[in-house]
Amino acid sequence: DNEAVKRAFRLAFGRVPNNFEIDSALQLWKAASKEQTARNPIPRTYPTEILRTANEENTGQTFTFREKLFEYQDYEPDLQPHQVDARTRGLADLCLALLNANEFLYVY
Repeated sequence: DNEAVKRAFRLAFGRVPNNFEIDSALQLWKAASKEQTARNPIPRTYPTEILRTANEENTGQTFTFREKLFEYQDYEPDLQPHQVDARTRGLADLCLALLNANEFLYVY
């Protein structure tokens, strides 16, 4: 766990965390994993066809038609929350917290 936290800090901030940061991150990871255990992520499905409504240009009549979404017919999504355990989702929450830290803030 310590190595995973150190790696997350190196990737997010470009530095190794101090002992206080490691302890805080491990506590957050543990709490987030516990919270994720109570959740049951639902698999997401992607439509391959949708029903659209439009107006006919000449008459102004409303009509509906089915549109095929070809990009979703062979779509391979990235790893989804329902495919990993609560511990991995807890680590993802920790990484999200690191990316939301002021230290990661980009000022231009």
